[in-house]
Amino acid sequence: MSQMPPAYQQNQQTQITQNALHSAENIFSTTPKQTSMAESKSRYLRIRLVNVSAQHSLQLETSKFYSGGFDKTPIEPVHTGQISTFWVCNLKIAEGATGGAVWKVKSSGSGQVCGHIYLTFSVPLVGNIKAQVTHDTQLGFATAKIDTMYERMHQVRTDILNAHVALLQEKTDAKHLAVVFKDAHQVWEETRSSTPLGNAVEIRK
Repeated sequence: MSQMPPAYQQNQQTQITQNALHSAENIFSTTPKQTSMAESKSRYLRIRLVNVSAQHSLQLETSKFYSGGFDKTPIEPVHTGQISTFWVCNLKIAEGATGGAVWKVKSSGSGQVCGHIYLTFSVPLVGNIKAQVTHDTQLGFATAKIDTMYERMHQVRTDILNAHVALLQEKTDAKHLAVVFKDAHQVWEETRSSTPLGNAVEIRK
């Protein structure tokens, strides 16, 4: 097995800490800004998926859109300390961007699938932005779960209910969301109220 370059190992060690949200902030602050023509559309969301887990990588499994679509499908794997930035937007004039996506969680050591991340989102033609994220440890994925989560969305759900994944909404732009994936031993901490990442959140144990 090939070794990571020393510089990359050092960079990872500096950015990834026990505090998952602090780790995400470190990675966001050192990642070059990306832009897309999707933000010229009438309806769009920018979503950044950041992996602060030292034990797993993330790979898009599938997606389902009720309207709109990806500006560019995020097919590249997301390894430790990396971000996948993508946009969903309307593809026709009189529509929104609504649906969901599933990422498989793979062990960095064995390469085996050990769970999935489900994200649903809605920036409709008429109405408010909604989004929700969850994680499970099932080896297989169920597209029907996207439908169930989508139907139950009422807002951008930023209260942390899961040990592995959290949804953030940036203070400066409600159309900019972020999903943070962490290891079980890392902790969530309320640092968002004083950073650009998002609103203060309720953390439920």
